[in-house]
Amino acid sequence: MTSQIQSLLKNHDWPLGALLLDASLGFDLASHEAEWHDIYSGLKGSPSERLKTLKLAAMSAFWRETLAGDNRSKTGKNWSRYADWCLETALKEAWHLPANRRFIKGELTPEGAVPGLFVLGLGKLGGHDLNFSSDVDLIAFFDAETLPVQENDGRGYVTARVLRDMGKILGSASGEPIWRVDWRLRPDPSVTDLSMSTEAGLSYFHFQSEPWRRLAMMKARPVAGDIAAGAHFMNDLKPFLWRKSLDFRMIDEIAELKSRIRNENPDIAEHSTTSDDLITVDGFHIKLDRGGIREIEFIANALQLIWGGRQPQLRVTHTETALNLLDGAQLLKSTASQRLTQAYNQFRRLENAVQGLSNQQEYRVPKLEGDRQLVAKLAGFGSWSAAAKYIVSERQFVHDAFQDLFKSAETEAVVPNTSVLKLNKDSQLIVDEWRSGFNRLGITSETKASLRYLPDAILAALPKSSNPDVAVVALDQFFKKLPPGGQYLSLMAAQPQFLADIVEPTVTGGWAARLMSQTPHVADSLIERRGDLVSNIVPKLEEIAFLESERDYEARLEAFRALVNERVFLTCLAFQRGAIDHLTATKSLTGIAEIALAIGCRLVANEYFKGQFSVETDMPIAILAMGKFGLSELTPGSDLDLVYLAKEETDLDTADRFARRLSTALGTKMRGGVVYEIDTRLRPSGNAGPPVLRLSSMQKHQMERANTWEHLALVPSRIVYGGQEIARAFHDIKTKVLNRPRSPHQAACDAHKMLARLREHRIKPAGKGILSIKLRPGGLMEAEYLAAYLSLLSGHSLYELPQTMPQALSESLSLWRHLQLIARTLGIEDQPIHNFENVVSRLPASLQMNNLFETMNARADAVVALIDEKIIKPSGLKGKTLEAWEEGPVVNIS
Repeated sequence: MTSQIQSLLKNHDWPLGALLLDASLGFDLASHEAEWHDIYSGLKGSPSERLKTLKLAAMSAFWRETLAGDNRSKTGKNWSRYADWCLETALKEAWHLPANRRFIKGELTPEGAVPGLFVLGLGKLGGHDLNFSSDVDLIAFFDAETLPVQENDGRGYVTARVLRDMGKILGSASGEPIWRVDWRLRPDPSVTDLSMSTEAGLSYFHFQSEPWRRLAMMKARPVAGDIAAGAHFMNDLKPFLWRKSLDFRMIDEIAELKSRIRNENPDIAEHSTTSDDLITVDGFHIKLDRGGIREIEFIANALQLIWGGRQPQLRVTHTETALNLLDGAQLLKSTASQRLTQAYNQFRRLENAVQGLSNQQEYRVPKLEGDRQLVAKLAGFGSWSAAAKYIVSERQFVHDAFQDLFKSAETEAVVPNTSVLKLNKDSQLIVDEWRSGFNRLGITSETKASLRYLPDAILAALPKSSNPDVAVVALDQFFKKLPPGGQYLSLMAAQPQFLADIVEPTVTGGWAARLMSQTPHVADSLIERRGDLVSNIVPKLEEIAFLESERDYEARLEAFRALVNERVFLTCLAFQRGAIDHLTATKSLTGIAEIALAIGCRLVANEYFKGQFSVETDMPIAILAMGKFGLSELTPGSDLDLVYLAKEETDLDTADRFARRLSTALGTKMRGGVVYEIDTRLRPSGNAGPPVLRLSSMQKHQMERANTWEHLALVPSRIVYGGQEIARAFHDIKTKVLNRPRSPHQAACDAHKMLARLREHRIKPAGKGILSIKLRPGGLMEAEYLAAYLSLLSGHSLYELPQTMPQALSESLSLWRHLQLIARTLGIEDQPIHNFENVVSRLPASLQMNNLFETMNARADAVVALIDEKIIKPSGLKGKTLEAWEEGPVVNIS
């Protein structure tokens, strides 16, 4: 403490002036709680008297830290930690009162704690940010299963009386209370007692509470009692607090709450209509006036509630930390975040200084010049004039930032001319209903006003190539699947780019439209990315934290599906829009599947095999990708062809259970659909037998018992998840199989026999005007079959084959794969082409063509000719026909 401030305090009539010079107890806010307990235990008197003495020492320590220039945020956290300790101490003392102790079954623990009852701190206490003279906002719950109180004694009655006794201890017998305790934020305070069961509490919050409760409870944390039970309760409350869909309605709800706070406080309401013009400091209410502390908190809280469901790192209770994290997530500009943080700190220092004048909950800047000078010094300003200048400047900035976030979504858009659209009777009725205010969608009267231009904006956004009647019906069906309340419609009205992002895939159809129809919330990813469809489409493995934050396994699986669906949706939309090419799209879809497997392994391991192994170091299986997945050529809707492999020392029972759990996690249909269809039929046992194969068994089978078709299936395979050791071991097996000497006669006979089966059961002539790609003669299936056969004969992996692949085959594979991605993305595979240009425009420049069907026919003919040339019909069948040829294990030749 500087001598200047010491002199100021001595000469000023400040109740705490003398206290600041007294550190007789040697109390330190930075000490461990055990040290505080030792001091408390050494004092004489009742619990209330001892806590009162200790509170005076703590107040002295608070101001010593403040006046020494210590970090205000750190002091606020220490002050909150001290309040936690006081609450915990008072709660234990209340349980020990004979009148309460008699209700407890069994003995108290040595620490005196009672399981089952816990107290949550809200507001600034929950946010680790108490100011000098804060109330402590509390609510309490008990877990009926663990609370050691008989049901017939009345658990609610017993816990409520204990909490009242705790309040009496903290209230002090005379004078200023140790802590002013406020229970009014509990559920239905007018009709409920001080505690309720966790079951009743969860039911209230999930099904009965008002929206503003989310704002209050987002800062809640266990501060006293059974902390573990409190943490479990807060985990169960996550679905109420943190919505996976972007909840922009919270902006309106928070703005409404702020208005209500001002209107219900007559002093604030009167001040706001007179002198509160942002350019004066006279009578400034630091907490609630425009540009004050509450507006900064609301900015942070609103953005946390909107985005916290999808970005769990934002789920913090401390305001400054939240502002920094919002900056890191690019949800606040760095300059705004830094300035808001600085303003929050300075205003909180002013708040502490004002309250220090009388140790009362005062928030208005003082009127007397002497008081103002003292407040300025305590808040770190050189003079009151410097403080006043800062207040005016930062109030304006804070209020502008608040207004910018909470401004109405309504825009005075120019009504587009849509009279040229000719709609049939049914679609016109739909548009008329839209114009009447989207009545069927549960839109509130307040929201309807902001949607008055939306129907015509939707019509203007329709792609020129679309059939307007079909488009209107498709959009109406999508709107009906949206959550009630008009949240998405309001966003479309306010953000033309989001409107276009919704309309395009819905109208043009295809895989993106299918995902939106199945799970409308995939559209949230468009808002989050602000039009950027390309960056970081493949999720990073760190995003597992987002999934593990869910309260239970099924919720984690649902979030898992949402994550995969959103990234597939973005990939399809980006490719459909031409933002990425074919190779990038298939690479992204493959990368998403690889990450999905990694995340699936972690979820299964944490749920069913926790502590048995680590998926990073000793997972019991490795995952072998085959087919399209092995080729890294996944398209929308592709199955995953997998084989599970294990090392020799692996316990097969554990490995089998793990593999089955993983397949279930990936393939079971839930609200968000399936993650991927899993096909394990390419393992030696097909659908029969255990799912996991040891590496030694894999090698023995492939070298001694496998047929040619199994070697062909091995050609595009690769390990996509598992340790490097097993990946290297598999690569050695694959190399041996591909390079083993084989009978040309057997290879030719087997190849012809397999091709004959394909052509009999799968291959069909291409229909006229049909975009037939895979199953036509010379199409993708036959082209990939030929490529695998040539790789097998040459002993090369399919990834090495392009160096020696016939040019006609390479060109055909390139065309078919491009077309298949286009067709699946647009949903037109094996369908008549109504919009020829829609397909051709998505081909790379090297494949642009005037007549798509002529080119497709030519490429198909080239593949058929290559098959006749490369798969040489065998001779010397010794009187047997090729149809009579019996396939068997591959025969070695010396």
